[in-house]
Amino acid sequence: MDYFDHEDAFSCLVTEFCQGETLDKLIEECNKQKIVIPIEVSLSWTISLLQTINYLHNTCHIIHRDIKTANIMAVFNTEKFKKDPIAQLYQVQLKLIDFGTAKQLKPSVSSSSVENVLKNSGIHSHVGTNMYLAPELHFRQEYNSTVDIWALAIVIIQ
Repeated sequence: MDYFDHEDAFSCLVTEFCQGETLDKLIEECNKQKIVIPIEVSLSWTISLLQTINYLHNTCHIIHRDIKTANIMAVFNTEKFKKDPIAQLYQVQLKLIDFGTAKQLKPSVSSSSVENVLKNSGIHSHVGTNMYLAPELHFRQEYNSTVDIWALAIVIIQ
C-alpha cells in the first residue's frame, strides 16, 4: 500500500491487486472442515492488521470506518490449501480492502500531533456495518479513529 498527495488537490491510496478469498470466506471454510486456526496464526494476523491500521491513521490520516472480515483479503495459494490447510494458514497474508466509506482527515495547523487530529476529528456520519460498529456510531455520537480499533477487535473475536 502506498499513499501520496497529488498537488494538494486530492490524495491517492494505491493498493496491490489481491487474489485469494475474503477472511470471512476463509473462516467459513475452516469451520466447514473443522479446522481450528492456530493461536500463532491469529496473533500474526492481528499484528499485521494493527500495523495496517497504524499506517492508515498515522501516515495517511485515514479512518477506514468499515473494517470487517468481508473487507479483509486473505492472500494465499488456494490449491495448496486444499492439500494442507493448516500449513497454508501460516502463509496467509491479510490485506485491508474496500475504502468506499473511508474518511481522510486533513491535519490542521493548530493540532499538536497527528494523534490529536485523529482523536479529535469530530466526525458524525453514520457509516459501516452494524455488527462491527463502535458504540458511539450506534448512538450517532461524535467519533474518531478508535472506531477502527473497535471493529478490529470484533474481527479478532470471530
